Amino acid sequence: MNPAAFSIRRPVLVSMCVLAVLVLGAVGLSQLPIDLMPDITFPVVAVITSYPGASPAQVEEFVTKPIEEAAAVVEDLQSIRSISQQDVSMVIIEFDWGKDMNWAAFDTREKVDPVIEALPADVHRPLIMKIDPATMMPVMTLNVTGLSDMSKLRELAEDVVKPEVEKLGGVASADIFGGLQREIHVEVDWDKLAARGVSVGQVESALQRENRNIPAGFTTEGQREYTIRVIGEFDVIDEIRNVVVAVRGGNPIYLRDVATITDTFQEVRSYARLNGSPAVGITIQKEAGGNTVAVADAVREELDALQSKLPAGVEVSITSEEASFIRAALENLYGVGIEGALLAMLIIFLFLATFRGTIIAALSIPLSALVTFVFMYFADMTLNIITMGGLVLAIGRIVDDSVVVLENIHRHIENGEPVLDAAINGTEELWAAIAAITFTTMVMFFPLMFVGGMISVLFSPMSLVVMLGLLASLIVSVTIVPLLSERMFSRGARRGTHSVDESRQRGLKRALAGWARSFDRLSAGYRRAINWSLGHRAVIVFIALGVFVGSLMMVPLVGLEFFPRIESDELTITMETPIGSSVEYTNERAMQIEEILDRVEEKVHYTVSLGSSEGGSIFGGGSSGTRTATFVLKAVPRTERKRSVSEIEQDLREQFAVLPGIETRFEQRAGPSMGAALELQIVGDDLTELAQLSDEVLERARNVPGLTDVQVDWEAANPEYHIQVDRDEAGRLGLTVSDIGGSIQTQVRGTAQLTKFRTGDSEYDIKVRARKADREWIEQVRNTKLITPSGTVVPLSAVASVVSAVGPTRISRNERERTITISGDPMGRPLSEVVSDLDKEMKQMSLPEGYRYEFGGSEEDRAEAFGGMFQALILGMLLIYMILAAQFESFVHPLIIMLAIPLELVGVLGALLITGTPLGIMAMLGILMLTGIVVSNSILMVQMVNLLRHRGLAIHEALVEGGSIRLRPILMTAMATVLAMLPLALAVRTGSEMWRPLGIAAIGGLTTSTFLTLFVIPVAYSLAESAIAWFHRRFGHHDRQATDQ
Repeated sequence: MNPAAFSIRRPVLVSMCVLAVLVLGAVGLSQLPIDLMPDITFPVVAVITSYPGASPAQVEEFVTKPIEEAAAVVEDLQSIRSISQQDVSMVIIEFDWGKDMNWAAFDTREKVDPVIEALPADVHRPLIMKIDPATMMPVMTLNVTGLSDMSKLRELAEDVVKPEVEKLGGVASADIFGGLQREIHVEVDWDKLAARGVSVGQVESALQRENRNIPAGFTTEGQREYTIRVIGEFDVIDEIRNVVVAVRGGNPIYLRDVATITDTFQEVRSYARLNGSPAVGITIQKEAGGNTVAVADAVREELDALQSKLPAGVEVSITSEEASFIRAALENLYGVGIEGALLAMLIIFLFLATFRGTIIAALSIPLSALVTFVFMYFADMTLNIITMGGLVLAIGRIVDDSVVVLENIHRHIENGEPVLDAAINGTEELWAAIAAITFTTMVMFFPLMFVGGMISVLFSPMSLVVMLGLLASLIVSVTIVPLLSERMFSRGARRGTHSVDESRQRGLKRALAGWARSFDRLSAGYRRAINWSLGHRAVIVFIALGVFVGSLMMVPLVGLEFFPRIESDELTITMETPIGSSVEYTNERAMQIEEILDRVEEKVHYTVSLGSSEGGSIFGGGSSGTRTATFVLKAVPRTERKRSVSEIEQDLREQFAVLPGIETRFEQRAGPSMGAALELQIVGDDLTELAQLSDEVLERARNVPGLTDVQVDWEAANPEYHIQVDRDEAGRLGLTVSDIGGSIQTQVRGTAQLTKFRTGDSEYDIKVRARKADREWIEQVRNTKLITPSGTVVPLSAVASVVSAVGPTRISRNERERTITISGDPMGRPLSEVVSDLDKEMKQMSLPEGYRYEFGGSEEDRAEAFGGMFQALILGMLLIYMILAAQFESFVHPLIIMLAIPLELVGVLGALLITGTPLGIMAMLGILMLTGIVVSNSILMVQMVNLLRHRGLAIHEALVEGGSIRLRPILMTAMATVLAMLPLALAVRTGSEMWRPLGIAAIGGLTTSTFLTLFVIPVAYSLAESAIAWFHRRFGHHDRQATDQ
């Protein structure tokens, strides 16, 4: 069956199909949600357990280890890590990519539940949760400014902005930091308490008892029922002062007698500033499965509506937004795709010299794309940089099928056939080969969906998009292209006229004529070259082998990486001050950083957030927040500045390096890896020994060229004072550890959330705490007066000793072994070179027996991903061979065709080496795509040679004539693909850095492979036929023709 004949006979049917594609594709595209990446479910479950009052070592021994043992038998477990720190254990379980995480969480809970009963009595029930970085990290940050009264600004953020934002669909939470929060302080005078024999516990109990509204039931009077309530909640501050806390000798002791009550603000533990001015920050997290762009659009719309509810001068600014980068990246990919398509069309026009032919070929791009959009819509896929990038990289290949068919029809017309016959015969001659070409490219992407791991999860959507686009291009090329050719070409078209759309501009006509003469000379030169090559087959074989061996020798020179760094207009900087630093000290150092950021000419704005809420975080530890500050520098768009973000970063690094007492590191956007680019784990048992080794490794790592932001996850302990209770003496006096601890806790930290002071729709904490004079120094704590049950007063020193102490702030374990991790990010050098240099440094160290080191982070992910890519490459090549064997009914010809594959390596590695681009996952993806493309050139050549031999030509003549006939379509498709990839390789737009290695690899590999294929494939064909003929002569198989083998 000839699809061209069918489409020409049924033009109305074909037109309706095209119209359906246009309508459904346009609707599908308009409805596709937009996001940065495909919906990736990270295969991680965390078991978080609270053990109040326990040290990291106790948490490890009594909580972490039992949970690790239980979790070790969870199905499809890949690795298990843990962090034990003060009061908290976190066991992190990683599964295979693609695992059903709902089932994984259920299975984990089922395995952990039996050990809960064996945990210490004070341990809280473990929280089992799925870890998804997409929902844990904020998608947008707002800053509220415009008032000097920071308490009023905070109230506006809490009462006006936050509630409205959290109502929006897709928003999980809106968290506020910075500003001042109202709080009622009850500052107790410890001496007055002791003089009256009142304990602080009595003060707390009195406040809780008195500040209550109590439902007392109901009563019935006639036909009406009344609810009875006892109203006792505080209405004014004076009511708090008049609370009776105790009675001595029949006389009440009021709270005002032993404490000072003030209506003030919470102690400042966090700061937020915008461009150096105080602000209140709001971070917005999206729900699991929520769309980042949709959430951002909803928030923007809501902020516009909220502006009328805010006082004059108050402004809510969006200072950081993931959606803006997503939009810019996708819009730039649109531009790259359009530019690539236009350049490909230019090549087609130059070779065919016909506007109508160029338009016919160009139609394959939008039609194939629209078919893809329909599929994406019904498959619930998102338009992201992976799927859109897949469509962009397929553009050059999509047009190839139409170009080859169009060129063959054009050649038949030039040979004198009527246009109708040329359209039918030209398509019939090639459509089976075109199908083989398309399927060989498709099957190179097919294995990506089945090799497993991160590669399958990340690139399966892209593979589907590419395969569907190629399938659509095949259908277009064998149906719509011949139909339009029959309708649009004039019947008398000849090569000599150059175009049925004769240009009225003589300059263009002369240029096209000059191009045609140049190609004629090139074609004649190629005939002579191929004749020479067939006469010197050994020389060609030697050159091909030399090129292949040379390409392998370039691999160590290129270097390896996981994902390329993606540059956005935002720069995120983290600053840390020394261990034990107060939030005030950290704030002072942060102001120094802000002064430097303020001098950056390319800035739009910069923000800083620092400090932490009380209690810290299960992910970071309580005290580290007071010494950490995060800065976000927003730069003007790339087109409006001279320096790249990387250059700005390097300049800032140099300025930060001279600031004393701080360490800074820059966050990098580089693919979906969950760890740092480089992680080196030191494994052993003794923490002291591990700490000493980590210090030496840290020093060596900082001396490795190109390794930046080096840090260690082990920290010397924060300075602490331990209060060690003498249980015997305390018990003799009637005091318990709980009594003593509660009294000291109230004195120093204060009792937060004891009870609330309500006014209107708002409520505020009433906090009981010692006056500043009673808690400022450790000596004052040591002399704290405790009230015994008998009413006597004893100093803390009588029942406890206060000693300074140190201990680990956290204990990390990997595969149930203790570890300390040194991490960093490469800059200016490939990751593989940095890893190699650090490995050399490590081999110079003498590790004690039982201690070892392992590399992890992106380097570990890279090794795993490369393994998956190699599997996909091998499987794809096997599928290509099977398709070609079925197509050519030969076991030998597929091997000849596939010789083009190794010839691509020299171009790929050479281009990467010249441009200084490491070999990473995206370059490997380019090799995968390229393998299917370079084979297509060989298919065209071998198919024509077989056709000419079938028509009676000898092998030598068939090779020369077939090569000459296929020279033009091979060069057209190769040059069209190269130019389509050129905008991708230049990476001049935001977000295009991710695809740059793929574009470079495709251009380099296709260039060298196309050139070498034109000579190597005819020589290989000739050698194979000679070998088959010799075999037949040697073993007497004269009854079969060589071509049948």
